[in-house]
Amino acid sequence: SFTHPLVYVTAGLLIAMGGWHIQTLIRTLMLKTQWKRRVPLTEIPAPSIEVHPEFKSVPTGKLLDQANFENAVPASVTENTTRQLVEGTRSK
Repeated sequence: SFTHPLVYVTAGLLIAMGGWHIQTLIRTLMLKTQWKRRVPLTEIPAPSIEVHPEFKSVPTGKLLDQANFENAVPASVTENTTRQLVEGTRSK
């Protein structure tokens, strides 16, 4: 009796896939039990942090000068160039 080699290849793949699914199921069950034993973050006290004396609060209102909008640069180099081209065409 001749058995085609593809049957053995298919059987091997099915066994490998079954093994993969079984180990995934086992790992998932292990993780679920681990998550159930875990302490929720709301029950963990926050660590107390000491602020270094050099890093104290400073009012920021006097650190920067007022904004000067006299020398404002347009957002784009090509801004209003289409308008200039249209006006140049009309003047001819």
